[in-house]
Amino acid sequence: MEGVRKHCCVKRSTLLGRRIERDRARVNAWHSNACACYRPARALATSSVRYSNARGREKERCTKVAEKLFYRSVTRTALNFHLCNAYSTVSSRIHPSNDN
Repeated sequence: MEGVRKHCCVKRSTLLGRRIERDRARVNAWHSNACACYRPARALATSSVRYSNARGREKERCTKVAEKLFYRSVTRTALNFHLCNAYSTVSSRIHPSNDN
């Protein structure tokens, strides 16, 4: 009986160790997905793709990464322009110029 009992204890501890390792792996995987610092940066150099169409002519096509970056920069520029206009309007109301 001693050998059977020892085998069961070893088996339980092995299963416990595997469960702990599996839980650690799950937490690490969740953290790497949730935390932006562990995400690999997108390759900006491959944002345009060269391909041949049906007639054999080479063309260049922008990928979604390039489109997203373009729209993000356009949105950011429009927002900065709007904020600058709002600031100048507010500052002119607070500090009116003396053009008398």
